[in-house]
Amino acid sequence: MQKRFLCAMLLLAAIAQAGLAQDTLAYRAATAIPGSSERAKALDQFVNEYPSSKFRSRAYDALFDIYAEQGNESAALQAAHNSLQSLPPEGRMSPYNRFSYALALSNMGLDSALVYIVRAIVMAGKSRSLSGFQDTKAYVLYRLKSFKEAEALQRIAIVGHEQDPEYLTHLALYEKENGKLHDALKTMSKSLYFGGDQDSRKSFLAWIDEAEKEKSKREALKSSVVMATVRSQLDTIKGSALIAARSDAAIVMADLGVEIPTAKKWAEASVKSLTQQSSIENVIRFNSALALVFSAEKNHREALKHLERIHDLADPYDARYWETLATTQIALGNRRDAIAAYMEALVPRNDKVIRASLEELYEQEYRSREGIDTRLDSLRNVSANFSPGEYGKPTTSHGKVVLAELFTGAECGPCASSDMAFDALSEYYPRTAVAIVEYHVHIPGPDPMTTNESWDRYLWCEGQGTPTAVFDGRELLIGGGPKTVARNRFGVYRYAIQKFDSENPRVELDLKVGSEGDDIDLNVSVARNTFTGKVGKPALMIALVEKSVDYTGSNGIAKHAFVVRKMIDGATGTPLTLARKQIVSKTVNVAAVERAIKDYLDDPTKQPSWSNRRPFTGWRSRPEKIGRANLAVVAWVQDLDSKEVLQAAYAEVPNLIGAK
Repeated sequence: MQKRFLCAMLLLAAIAQAGLAQDTLAYRAATAIPGSSERAKALDQFVNEYPSSKFRSRAYDALFDIYAEQGNESAALQAAHNSLQSLPPEGRMSPYNRFSYALALSNMGLDSALVYIVRAIVMAGKSRSLSGFQDTKAYVLYRLKSFKEAEALQRIAIVGHEQDPEYLTHLALYEKENGKLHDALKTMSKSLYFGGDQDSRKSFLAWIDEAEKEKSKREALKSSVVMATVRSQLDTIKGSALIAARSDAAIVMADLGVEIPTAKKWAEASVKSLTQQSSIENVIRFNSALALVFSAEKNHREALKHLERIHDLADPYDARYWETLATTQIALGNRRDAIAAYMEALVPRNDKVIRASLEELYEQEYRSREGIDTRLDSLRNVSANFSPGEYGKPTTSHGKVVLAELFTGAECGPCASSDMAFDALSEYYPRTAVAIVEYHVHIPGPDPMTTNESWDRYLWCEGQGTPTAVFDGRELLIGGGPKTVARNRFGVYRYAIQKFDSENPRVELDLKVGSEGDDIDLNVSVARNTFTGKVGKPALMIALVEKSVDYTGSNGIAKHAFVVRKMIDGATGTPLTLARKQIVSKTVNVAAVERAIKDYLDDPTKQPSWSNRRPFTGWRSRPEKIGRANLAVVAWVQDLDSKEVLQAAYAEVPNLIGAK
């Protein structure tokens, strides 16, 4: 640990002496130090040596988190103050909210927390929803023991968030402190139904114990409250959605030991309903639910079977999955496999509860905790720097080409893993099997590879933040993480592609690309093949992509692949009829595309795609020049009603003027 700290400090000093515009490298070196105390020293050195760095506010944020975790109230408050002062006044609304909630969680600096959240609410005014700010303020009031005010405000905040477990947990806490124990039990039961965390579970069970002293009565009360919640939710759901709802109910029933036979019946039915076309989300949630039910029955072998079935798809942040996998392995006597499960859970983040479980089990197995961090570092390295292998299947010019779309951002930390996973997809699959396009958007910060058409496409695809990946228009996957999650994302994305890559294409799509001077000539023919089904509203999309763009944002990704520079005829393309063969011809002038990019970058705040609330302070750099030898075209036919992609095609642009 000490050696790592000294190396990082020497790196900071070397960077400073070299006079490189290296605040980025210095900031990363400081934040990479594993020990919190040593990391705090390095961050202090960073803000002193780089007082005008764009990372100054983030460094103070990191210092705040360290001091809050250590319980150092005065240092945490000073770091929060310094962070806020490094921001323009108009950019402090969200940080006020963040610091207020974090202080309340740590139960420190509550007077400052109240001041911060009041300021945030004043700044928000009527320009946006206040519920998140109200939720924070209610929690601060709760910590200040103003329980009635907290409950009254939370009832306002929760409107529109009635299925949010965090809002529900907060309301339950306030009800409990106001003497409404049975109301609190009902509210906390709802929180658990919608995915409440382990702290919520502990509170619920403690309140059950408080409400009834006799064991039989406690069990009856628990069953009554939980099943009342389950029935109230299921009674409002009809049709196929009921299968998923019952599976979700089975999770909370199994977790709390309520009506296990019913939970098993529902969970087994949900797994049996799965088909090749089922969403990845349902594959994971249904198998997880059944595994939890088997665990509740202590049928650990059956539980393990379903847990292993979704191992490569499981969310790296799903603590419940990894905890269940580890405890199941322990129950079967497989302690080293349990250690491996705990370690996989710690790849993206340091979950304190899982870390404690790992250390205890590791010491039992190896008589020491030495080696844990070395093994974790190795696992993280493998997860970030993996080889995708080779596709291996033969492809033909008339076979199915799956379209893989990624909405990403250079300032999006969780996008790092998805960007790397898409790079791996491009290495694993030939373009005759998978065509890739990547759209950049200003989420959460300015990204100079954004275009208005990319933003329009994001809205049309109903993107849910970044990263959002869409496969063949039929499988939408959200979420990412640091680079250490890249292997998991690749596995999930490949699973999605495998659902579609063996299908027969719905249409014949022939893409020919030529060039003359600085013009790209496109000729696309589309014809219905043997498919006889209905297509609601077919359209041809064409994207001009740059195969590699050099730009480094805050997430550290330096090369961006298949960046959409222009969508010909916009995000929803050229209408088709498919009644007969159609030929669509287009010409794109690359110099004109460059001029449009330059105009966009000159003032992005005037563009429809500008969604960032913070003031624009300029670009890190301007990747406005297009590499003439670095271009390709992706075309696809899509049903605008169902959003299904009927076929895609990829072709590189040849011999443009000035290409090198």
